[in-house]
Amino acid sequence: MSELKPINSETLAEKAYRHLCEAIVAGQFKPGEKLTIRGLAADLEISPTPIRDALRRLATERVVDLEPNRYISIPRLTVEALRELRDVRMNLEGIAVERAALRIEPDTLAELRALDNQIRALRGTGDVKATARKIQQLHFCLYGAAGMPLLEGIIHGLWLRTAPNLGLLFPVYSQKERGTMRGLMIDSLERADARSARRFVEADICGAMDYIIDLHRQAEASGVPLAAAEERR
Repeated sequence: MSELKPINSETLAEKAYRHLCEAIVAGQFKPGEKLTIRGLAADLEISPTPIRDALRRLATERVVDLEPNRYISIPRLTVEALRELRDVRMNLEGIAVERAALRIEPDTLAELRALDNQIRALRGTGDVKATARKIQQLHFCLYGAAGMPLLEGIIHGLWLRTAPNLGLLFPVYSQKERGTMRGLMIDSLERADARSARRFVEADICGAMDYIIDLHRQAEASGVPLAAAEERR
């Protein structure tokens, strides 16, 4: 929790919500991790009330679970829930990329390429959280270019649900895939090839989610907790 940035000025539940969302999407919390209102309030240097309000909002969005003992936990998703997230994300993010490909500006393309290069440079550092932040920044730079704020908001909610599991992609999957689909997607955007760009983002999501789903499936079948199963790989 020490990596959360303190909130500086007149902040209430909305800013607390935004900061917590940023931490979740960056993969700062793991499935099953327990948090406390007091601990979060101390990290963000605000009173417990805005934190409590922000957590209630996240709970209604099914991003966190509020437990009766005053703990908050990051949900452990089932294999079926992860499959549903995969399928919905592929469809909605595919729509966003296809639309973005038809209207994206050169400056945005340059930003996407720069972010992709930064992600590649981070690969050898082992800094999973920094890599996750850059990947999130790249995707939402692209989805913003679609000019569909309602769709972008829905996708953001799906990322909040998925993000705690993304740490499972490091280092094995990330070293194997090496951002190939992401690079091909950007190549397609530069050619204004909307159909190919959509196909590559769908393949990117499918490959990553299938890897995560397989880890969960093996853990469920063996009865071994996922963290321990991952350590054995």
